[in-house]
Amino acid sequence: MGAVPSAARNLLTSLDPLPHRDRTRRLAEWARTAPDREQVCADLRHGGPYERRLALIAAMVARDTGGIAAATRDPQPSIRAAALGAALPAGVPVVDLLDRSAAERRRV
Repeated sequence: MGAVPSAARNLLTSLDPLPHRDRTRRLAEWARTAPDREQVCADLRHGGPYERRLALIAAMVARDTGGIAAATRDPQPSIRAAALGAALPAGVPVVDLLDRSAAERRRV
């Protein structure tokens, strides 16, 4: 992931030792309350698939339409698919729907 800003690194460090269920709960709590969530998620979106998935989960919890929209263009198909599934319920328009694959269009 390269150089990680300290707030994002602190979040990742706090999640690392936790089992999946606890990690997801902790991330959701953080997403609801962190005043720097938008910036940390923006930093995470520059990371690998794990970090980008965390950013998407946080965006979904916080109903951050910008974060969800960004994930609809993620290079990782599984992240993109999850974001597309969350887009309409969150009120995120998928403007390039006709340019997407049939599988992605079904997600929306």
